[in-house]
Amino acid sequence: LSWSCKVEKEGDYYLAVRYCTDRDVARKVSVDGALAQVSTFPSSGGMSSSANEWRHAIVLEGKKAKKFHLKAGAHTVRMENADGAPMNTDYLVFLAVN
Repeated sequence: LSWSCKVEKEGDYYLAVRYCTDRDVARKVSVDGALAQVSTFPSSGGMSSSANEWRHAIVLEGKKAKKFHLKAGAHTVRMENADGAPMNTDYLVFLAVN
């Protein structure tokens, strides 16, 4: 899957994902075609049969939050299933690193 996300100014950003899944899952995440990063999303407890099964997570690089240096404007985020496990994705957002 791919999404277009816009940032207003150049800088470093984290990528946050609102998701739900009934098990730990792995996804390959890339921004603007850069080398895909495998990030793990822990189980949220279900596949959205109730509102409390949704979680937010920051895309990781190893065990640390991955920083993306972005120029102002639109960017393409791509997420690929790396392990065959299901995950629902509600939205993605870039968060400025302070």
